[in-house]
Order: sequence, then C-alpha cells, then structure tokens
Amino acid sequence: DDCGYYDSNPDCGGLWDDSDFTASAMCCACGGGEPAATMTSSTSTEATTATACFDTAGDATDSYEDSCSYYDAHPHCSGMWDDSDFTASAMCCACGGGTQSAATTTASTSMEATTTATASAACFDTAGNATDS
Repeated sequence: DDCGYYDSNPDCGGLWDDSDFTASAMCCACGGGEPAATMTSSTSTEATTATACFDTAGDATDSYEDSCSYYDAHPHCSGMWDDSDFTASAMCCACGGGTQSAATTTASTSMEATTTATASAACFDTAGNATDS
C-alpha cells in the first residue's frame, strides 16, 4: 500500500515497511512527510523619484537656425550662436537650461514561500511511487 492507505488506517508501527518504504518517515498520517509551504505576503513601499529635463526654447533657434535638439548631439554651449530669442544655456537641457520636472513612483509588493511546521499545517507524503510490502 502507499501513504493513502495510512490516511484511513493509521497502523504506523512499521510492520509493513520495506527497503523503499518507511511509513513513519514518508506518510503524513504516521508523522512523516513534509509540511506544506504556505504563501505569505510581504508588501514594501518604496518611493523613487526621477528627474526629467524639458527644453524651453519652443520654436526659437540660434543664429544658425539650430534648435535645442542640435545641442543634445553637439553640446557647444558657449553662447557664441545665441541671438535675441535663443539662449542655449537658459533654454536647452544639454547646456544646463530647460525646466526640471520630477516624477515619483511608489509601491512594490513581493511574495515569498515559507515552510509551516505546525500540527494543523497541510502535509505532503514523500513516498512518491514507493509502497509497503
């Protein structure tokens, strides 16, 4: 018989044990087996703030008709090409200008398995395909 037999016939004295089956070690009904893992929820809240920069030049361009996107790839921010409606150091993020904006992300939840070894906990028989004699 397998461990299922011992669930309704708890004769766990070892009389029917053999080389591949020990009821007291493998069957929950006989005090063996393994306790079931139970899921516990652990929630942690963590705030993460990321800062983003936005160019403020709008449609304005420098004296060579370059917008802030030019300065993203070529950060020559000396002001040499600034004109009456465009100041790279004030308007372009690549040159230290623009507007900073912060976004905050929160909450992280994790689950973990823990083993419960109490008498009322569920149990798994560990005999596999083994049977008694």
